[in-house]
Amino acid sequence: LFVKLTPFDVMFVPLLRKAFPAVPWIFLSRDPVEVMVSVHRKPFSISLSREREAFAAGISVSELAQRSPMEVFAHTIGNFCDAAARAAGTGGAFLDYADLSPDSMFAILSHFGVRPGADELMAAGEAFKLHAKDLLRQAPWIPDTDQKQREATAEIREGAERFAGPPYQRVRLMARTPGFSLPDRKILERTSPPGMEFS
Repeated sequence: LFVKLTPFDVMFVPLLRKAFPAVPWIFLSRDPVEVMVSVHRKPFSISLSREREAFAAGISVSELAQRSPMEVFAHTIGNFCDAAARAAGTGGAFLDYADLSPDSMFAILSHFGVRPGADELMAAGEAFKLHAKDLLRQAPWIPDTDQKQREATAEIREGAERFAGPPYQRVRLMARTPGFSLPDRKILERTSPPGMEFS
């Protein structure tokens, strides 16, 4: 069983660890500029109280009123990254969106104690060709990193750099640091039991 949580839930990793102390987890991060462009295109439809919005952003309610929506969202991204970094070493691993690919699925599944066979890896590779948010699973996935970087406004770039940049760079570094990152496939192959097949 795999459970996908919302970004907001990273604030409660300590509580989740108390309930499920042996369950591994992965924090997937992405360049704040690209995340903010997505929200700029299609704002959240979920309404939060001012108190919860301030809690998510890691700022006071009074400061919340002084920030633009994009600045608040940048604060929120940074706060989520900080929360994930604080939870490091509790069974978690870090992965950056830029490193997410069909090849990374082997390490992802292995982190959760699943050693996939050839058919499972092939199925994972096929899933990467489809848009994850298309409920009909028909729309092809088209990489959008370059397009989002081009769409970023000056406000988005400034907010991302000021309020989300340092925490994001911290978890991005962790995603490429042994002990916090997902293990390399070659290492997994060397440490696997005899008879384990890889494709």
